[in-house]
Amino acid sequence: MGIDSLEAERFDLEGGPTDQEDHQESIEGIRCSLCGSTNPASNQHCEQCGARLGSQLAVAPQPIIQTTAAMRTAIIAAGALITVIVIAFIFNALRGDSTTTEDTSVAASTSTTTTTEAQVGPAVIIRATCSAEYANRPCDALFDGLSDTDWNAPIPGDPASNLTVTLTLDRPYAIGYIEITNLEGGTERFLRNHRPNGLRITASDVTTPQLASLDDSGGTLAPVVFNTTLSTTLTIEIVSTHPSQAIGEGEDVLPGFNDLSIAEIRVFGSPSS
Repeated sequence: MGIDSLEAERFDLEGGPTDQEDHQESIEGIRCSLCGSTNPASNQHCEQCGARLGSQLAVAPQPIIQTTAAMRTAIIAAGALITVIVIAFIFNALRGDSTTTEDTSVAASTSTTTTTEAQVGPAVIIRATCSAEYANRPCDALFDGLSDTDWNAPIPGDPASNLTVTLTLDRPYAIGYIEITNLEGGTERFLRNHRPNGLRITASDVTTPQLASLDDSGGTLAPVVFNTTLSTTLTIEIVSTHPSQAIGEGEDVLPGFNDLSIAEIRVFGSPSS
């Protein structure tokens, strides 16, 4: 037996492919030595694992896609932009809630103030009681709202002797101020009658009297501030007056009266609920 025949026989014994096996593979396909998958005879690489057929060398895996510097910069910039947008959205949402709450609070406060101011007005006086009066110029003239009527009363003895006016209100009021209206200034009756000057004011819910003084002028005088919380009656004591005057000359002189006149008294406040 020649050398070639010996080598061929040794190759067959060691498990090398024989002509019969090669023929069988050409019919059935090529079996991958790595994964065992059968591939068409025309394939050079395994369809299952990619290994080169007829070789133990596997096909190198696909390289991982590498990102360039420009791509990395773009990704970082996009991430930063998204972060800024999210932060801005959260901030605006929180700020919007705070602004809404504040606006609501301001609106509620304004509404309360407006309502309170709208409720302040003339208190309804249902009765006036005076320590003295003339029948034709009664105490009730103080709150009748008529410009041609007035309260007129004699001053007993000393002009500083007290006259009192007590006003009864239709309900409890938080009183804010009082307006007193004298006779029209400069007229004969204005000059010849005493006008109120010093006052001592109390109310049903005020134990300490408040003192005030009035100008010697005609018409509605400056308001007298007098704050209470729950008043149903108000008492004004006239403790001093601007004295009456004589008018005219010689035989035509007309002396002043020992009387006091007030045209109107109004009380302003808010009715309690």
